[in-house]
Parts: sequence; C-alpha cells; structure tokens
Amino acid sequence: MEIMKGMKNAFFYFEVNHLQFLLISYNINEQGCDAMNWFSLLNYNLNRVLEVDPAAKSKIEVLLLYPHINALIHYRIGHFFYKHHLYFIARFFGQMGRFWTNIEIHPGATIGKGLIIDHGTGCVIGETAIIGDDCLLYHGVTIGGNGKEKAKRHPTLKNHVMVGCNASVLGNITIGNNILFVRFLCSEVIGSSTWNISNSDYRSTFSL
Repeated sequence: MEIMKGMKNAFFYFEVNHLQFLLISYNINEQGCDAMNWFSLLNYNLNRVLEVDPAAKSKIEVLLLYPHINALIHYRIGHFFYKHHLYFIARFFGQMGRFWTNIEIHPGATIGKGLIIDHGTGCVIGETAIIGDDCLLYHGVTIGGNGKEKAKRHPTLKNHVMVGCNASVLGNITIGNNILFVRFLCSEVIGSSTWNISNSDYRSTFSL
C-alpha cells in the first residue's frame, strides 16, 4: 500500500510540474500573440468542460486528468513554433502531446476556443484543419486530409459542431455552424473539393 501511495504521489508531482512547465513556456512564448490571453483561454476551456460534462467535478480535475486539455496545451505551444517556421520543435510538442494523451493534433491546425475532445482516444486533427469555437469531438474522430497537394486539404468545422465517435471527416470540405452530428464526410464521396452545409441548417443532424 505504501509503495502504491508513493507511486501515486510521484505521478501527481510529475504531472503537475509537467503541466506547469507547459503553461509557463506557452505564456512566455505566446504572450501578446493571441487576441485572448492564454490563461483566459485555458480558463474558458476548463469552464466549458464543467458546463458540458456532468462527470467533471472541479477545474483541477479537468486540468490534470482530462487528456484533451493536456493535448491542447501541447498543441498551442507547438502552434506558436509552427507559425515561426520552427517545424521540428513544433512537431516535437505535437508528438509529446500524442505520447501523453493518445490525441494527435498537428501544430499547423487552427483551433478556436472551447474545443472538447470527449475521452479523446485515437482522435486525429490534420495540418490544415480549421476548427471553430465550442466544437465537440468524440473519441476516434479523424479530421483528415484527402490528397497530396501542399495546400488546404483538411476540413473546416465552423462553430458549435459536434462530430460523433469514430467518425471520419476528410478533405477540404466545410461543415457549417451548429451541425450536431457528422458520421462520415469525404470530398471524393460527395464529388466536390469544397462542400458547405448552410448555416441555416441550425441544429441539424447529418450523416453520409
């Protein structure tokens, strides 16, 4: 019992210091670069989890134990380096996030505030993907590319989009605001390189 207790304390100490390093690093690097202050952005994400997930009991629990928060911290640090063309360092942070959380977010992706990746296991977000505010992705979701061109080849999810578990959204397609469920979308399947679900489809459900 004492050994288990010691291991738990050591893990907790390591994880707290690991996240502290990430927070300090990001705050130094990103200060003044975003319209929203980093800690305000993090606080927004924590509050959104508490609002959406009834299993979440406290901010400290969400910060330390919810894998998508850890993955997003790694992503935002990597994204800073990616914007400054330090691609190796950017990918290093991306791979660190993947190692710790099993969530792979390319540092080149553009992600708004309030993203929740519920459970998170196996989620992949590609380089040119754009995700708006307050989106919800479930485990196993792929926001993936479709093609070899070095251009916009990943989906755009606008605000308040929910993508169901194990769904694949592939190619340069656009999912409009307030779409509640997407099962499978691919630009090749629908025969268009760009496809839009109108914003008038408020709270609609779509699958293909």
